[in-house]
Amino acid sequence: MQNLYYLPKNISLEQAKELYKEQEKIKFPNQNLSYLDDRITPSLVVYQNHVSLKVFLKKIERFSTVIFWQIKQINMPFEEFEKIVKGLSFKSITIRFLDPEILIDPETKEGLQMLDILSKTAKVNQPNKQPGSKPSNTLPGAPIPKLDEKIIQLLRQDRKALLTVDEIVAKRKISMATVCKYTKDLTGYVFKKRAKEKEKLKKIAMRKSVAIPDLKEDSNLALYSAAFLNNQRSEGTKKIYHSRLKQFFAYVRNELDMSVSDPTQINEDIGQKYLTHLKDAKKGNSSIHLDFAPLKSFFSYLKEKGIIARNPFKLIKTPIVSNHVVKADSLEASEVDRILKRAVFEMEQSKETDDDYKQKLANRNFLMIYLLSSVGMRLGALLSIRLKDVKTRNGVTTLTMAAKNSDTYTVSITKENANEVQRYINTYLSDADPDYHIFHGVNRGTHLSYQKSRMIIKDITKRAGIDRHVNAKMFRVTWATLAHQEGMEIRKIMHQLNHKNINQTMAYIRLAHVTIEPSWVPSVTKLSNLGLENRVF
Repeated sequence: MQNLYYLPKNISLEQAKELYKEQEKIKFPNQNLSYLDDRITPSLVVYQNHVSLKVFLKKIERFSTVIFWQIKQINMPFEEFEKIVKGLSFKSITIRFLDPEILIDPETKEGLQMLDILSKTAKVNQPNKQPGSKPSNTLPGAPIPKLDEKIIQLLRQDRKALLTVDEIVAKRKISMATVCKYTKDLTGYVFKKRAKEKEKLKKIAMRKSVAIPDLKEDSNLALYSAAFLNNQRSEGTKKIYHSRLKQFFAYVRNELDMSVSDPTQINEDIGQKYLTHLKDAKKGNSSIHLDFAPLKSFFSYLKEKGIIARNPFKLIKTPIVSNHVVKADSLEASEVDRILKRAVFEMEQSKETDDDYKQKLANRNFLMIYLLSSVGMRLGALLSIRLKDVKTRNGVTTLTMAAKNSDTYTVSITKENANEVQRYINTYLSDADPDYHIFHGVNRGTHLSYQKSRMIIKDITKRAGIDRHVNAKMFRVTWATLAHQEGMEIRKIMHQLNHKNINQTMAYIRLAHVTIEPSWVPSVTKLSNLGLENRVF
């Protein structure tokens, strides 16, 4: 569980954590507080000028402690705040104020007494006083004063300038209720304008992050390349494609002394010169192939969109890459067996803790590694699977996943695979929306992050006693290798890996035939080998 800080915009998370630590030291002067790092490191921060208190309080169920900077941050009637806090009692959520230090634990008698004291003193309902300002009456039911037309116009101008209500209160020395009354009809306008500004800034930031330095910022090529890169699902692919495109356009500008702004200016002659340039730089065949792949993909994208008539890189013959070059290291069957058995051990061990959350994590980790090793999918494809993407028809279960090129593809899975997926869904996601990801992040609407997924694989592998670095791609290569060794035809392997060209598959297993076989998994990943064949779900 995590701590959630709700802070004013002028208070940093570091300041809040420091005060938290100081308070703990006063309480436990002779105690080693190294445990505190574990308590305050996994924390998130929300700033009150971005999220209203009411919205914030409705979304805190997954946190164990919610931390406010000061009591005056509660800018709603205390009775309403009290109801919300008491309503959280069955969820074991503690609310804490740092300055002054107040702890509200609705599950304890002391916490409820603290709520009662706060309600009687009515500190929550007092406005933030500004130096030299008159106290404003914001208690429930207090009359709102009539304002001069000029002041009303100033309030409306401030609101149109996208100042927050708090900022207007501080600037004009007028109560929050008064500001809300005279600018209420502007709420929709402000919301839309803020959303528009946010979207504009997001687009600018996105364009800057994928901008090609040697292209003019507003040129057609710059805009098309940014759209193409943003269209890539995988962050890794986006990074590699950006690097290769940047390298090519730097060559065109510096070596050919050309300033290109439109894709029609790039022709086969330029592509051929670039190929010669790479050969002269003594790059290997594989390296040249990787340099040209993003260019071919980019101009194919432009052709599909109707921007160019043909792809100038399509007819350029790049050096043949040896079929014996494997794209990534693979795992031995014994290593896959050890990793899976370790995941099973941790899953069984979690049952002894009586902690539902730990059990869910252990089951999730096992299912992720089990599917990676027995279906041969990419990590991005695995994380993209939603509940609605798991379908069973006529006894055959299929998974629909995201492909590398931002498309989707569907594969059938074995009965064992299907049972494990369905068991996990029935146990932990039975009440979830069909659009939720099976391997979801903090928010069920988003998938688990790539970084977190890689850490899961790395940690379990390490605990399984395998010293070398292991990543998700290695399970995929191992799957293809074992599939070939155990008799599966190349065309079926190619389909399962979602390769567009058989040469891609040959880079994994180095042979080719033409047959399609039914669903299959390596024998090392069969549930009977892991002692899980009789599972009930």
